[in-house]
Amino acid sequence: MIGRNNVGSPVVPGDPLDGPPAQDFLTTGILVFSGSVPVHVTIRDNRIFDDHYGVWLGINGNVTVSRNDNSFHNVAKHFFTFS
Repeated sequence: MIGRNNVGSPVVPGDPLDGPPAQDFLTTGILVFSGSVPVHVTIRDNRIFDDHYGVWLGINGNVTVSRNDNSFHNVAKHFFTFS
């Protein structure tokens, strides 16, 4: 579970991860990455602010999520999956 966090924009945005094609070059509150292995995670009770992506969830639907009671302030995309 990823929960009860107060997450705001870092000084250096994004993360190159394992390289192309899935790279995150924008500010991101919570990043859960899996390139090929299916992963399920619970994300709840987080306050995410001043980021482009609130929660970045891997590629092609490999990361599934249960999400409850997260709040987003000044976040362009609350949940994002790279495809």
